[in-house]
Amino acid sequence: MQEPRGQTVKNDPELRGLSLSVDKCRLQGNGPRPILFRDTSGRGCSEAKIKAGIDMKIQGQARTERKHSSLRYAALAILALVWGLSACGGSSSGNNNPVPTISTLSPDHATFGGPGFTLTVNGSDFISSSKVNWNNSARQTTFVNSGQLTASISAGDIAAVGNAQITVSTPTPGGGTSSSLVFAIIGAGPNITILNLSTADLIYDAVNTPNNWIYASVPANAPPGSGSAHTITAINPAAGTVMPSPIDVIDDPSRLAFADDGEFLYFGLNQAPSVRRLDLSSGTLVLDPAIISLGDPGLRVETLKVLQYAPNSIAVARKLSNPLPGNPRNAGVAIYDVGTGMRPTTPSRAVLQTSFNCARIRRCYLV
Repeated sequence: MQEPRGQTVKNDPELRGLSLSVDKCRLQGNGPRPILFRDTSGRGCSEAKIKAGIDMKIQGQARTERKHSSLRYAALAILALVWGLSACGGSSSGNNNPVPTISTLSPDHATFGGPGFTLTVNGSDFISSSKVNWNNSARQTTFVNSGQLTASISAGDIAAVGNAQITVSTPTPGGGTSSSLVFAIIGAGPNITILNLSTADLIYDAVNTPNNWIYASVPANAPPGSGSAHTITAINPAAGTVMPSPIDVIDDPSRLAFADDGEFLYFGLNQAPSVRRLDLSSGTLVLDPAIISLGDPGLRVETLKVLQYAPNSIAVARKLSNPLPGNPRNAGVAIYDVGTGMRPTTPSRAVLQTSFNCARIRRCYLV
C-alpha cells in the first residue's frame, strides 16, 4: 500500500504548488477520511480540505466533498479520491467476493482403496465460482447454494491411508481460501468370521506350532448345527474354520487348561466329578485314558490350572453340583496328580476368596 503523503502536483499549471497530505493512521477502518491539501504557490487560499468517504469493507463507493469553490480544488477533489482509495486499498466501484468458510464434511472419512465418491462441503459465503480443494488441488465442484458445495473425489485420491486437507477457494475480486478441515483415509477393518459353534470354554495353543489351534469345549446342550455336543473341537484361527473330527469326550466338557509344554490339554466335566485330558504329543488329539477323580460325587470343576513345569499335576477350584439353598457353592482348591489323585496336604475346605473378603490383597483364607 503506497501512502501519498506530501506529494505535489507539478504538471498542471492550475494545480502546481498544491500538495496532498494523508494521515495513514486515520485511513484504518470504515467511513470517510479527511485528506488535507496545502497551497504552496502563494496564489489563493492557504489550505483546503477534501473528504474522501471510503467504505473499507466493500472497498468502493467513495465520495468527495469540496470545501473551496475554485476549479483548482475541484480537480483536487478528484485527485483526493484516487489517492485516497489507493492508500486504503480500495477501488472506485464494484463489490468484492466474500471469503468462504467451511464447517463440516460429508462424509468425513473413507476406506483406502475404495471407489470414488461425491464429497459435500457445508459452510457459508460460497459463490458459483467457488472451488473445493483436495490437498490444495481443485476438484470438479458443483455449486448447490451459498452454504453448500459438492465435489467429485476420485478413487486415486483415496488410494493410500492418510489425511487430506479440504479447503474452499473463491476467486478475485476479494475472495480467498477458507481454513481447512481434515478428511481421513483409513485402513480396512479386520475381517471378522463368525462361527456357529456353542462353547463352554476356549483356549489357544501357542506352543504346538504350526498347529496353533483354538480349542473349544462344546457342551451337552449345544443346539443342532452349532457343533458336536460332548466334544473338544479345534478351530483354525488363520482360516476361520472349524477343524474336522472333533474328539468325543462324553459327560459335558467344561473348563480347559494347557500344560505349559503343550503336551496335554486338560478339561473338567459338568456331568462327572472328574478331570480328563487330551494328549497332543503326537501332533494329533488323542483322548488319554487317565481319569482324575475329584474325590466326592457331588464335586465339579469350577476352574483349573496345570502346575508350572509339572504337566501331570493340576490345581482345581471345585464347586458343589447341588448346593443347599443359602449355602456357597465353592468347595475349596485342591491339587491333584495323575495316577495318585488329590494330595493329602491340601485342606478339603480351602475356600478361595478372591472377590469378596480379600478383593484388595487377593489372598486365600482357609476355613
